[in-house]
Amino acid sequence: MDETARLGALISVPLYVAIVSAIGIAAFVLQRRDEDADKASGVASDSLAMHYLGGRSFGPLVTSMTFFAAMFSGYSVVGIPDEAYRDGFTALRFLMGLNATLFGQLMLTPRLR
Repeated sequence: MDETARLGALISVPLYVAIVSAIGIAAFVLQRRDEDADKASGVASDSLAMHYLGGRSFGPLVTSMTFFAAMFSGYSVVGIPDEAYRDGFTALRFLMGLNATLFGQLMLTPRLR
């Protein structure tokens, strides 16, 4: 690695860590302030539901898209390329289960809200 690239890495990595840390600290402070305001007004808030479910304010479409993104991201990155290389065209069999998954998700999404 030449000296310019090394210097760039020595500057950019700590700068990135500082920016991400500042964002995390700011989010923590804002969350504390919101929780204190909720306690003062007597409103109960569930921070886990706020974090994982967005306060249950997302509609069915966004909830479904989030579910599918989480479910298929790992398989499509890790599983399908290996399977397609090894087995060829038969790797497309996962598309057959997509309809059943979609139907199941349409049944689950209203309950998550």
